[in-house]
Amino acid sequence: MTLIHPGLTAALTVSGHFGATGTVQVKTITNTKGNPSEAWANVAAMVDIPCAIAAATSDEQRAMPAYAERTHRALLDGDYTIDPADHRFVSGGTNYDILGVDHDSQSATTRLHLREVLH
Repeated sequence: MTLIHPGLTAALTVSGHFGATGTVQVKTITNTKGNPSEAWANVAAMVDIPCAIAAATSDEQRAMPAYAERTHRALLDGDYTIDPADHRFVSGGTNYDILGVDHDSQSATTRLHLREVLH
């Protein structure tokens, strides 16, 4: 039994709740003449995902010390399998490391704990 109405996320998107889009990228490492280099590519099924991004509050950071470096959080419209070790999140030209992933009990949304990449 689902507790979330099937049209809820569509209504949230239309109302502007999911006011941004984001893309999940996967890391690949190539080794050319002994020099490994890192490259990122979009994950085909995870491009332009409707999302809402907010700055992490200091209260959230204190409540979850493991995420002391967390700078943002994102709520994605949909249930996505994301591995923080291999993926990053890009939205509005900003790259974010993914520190953690939470799923709601109805498989309707995915929450990302993020750290903005400044270099």
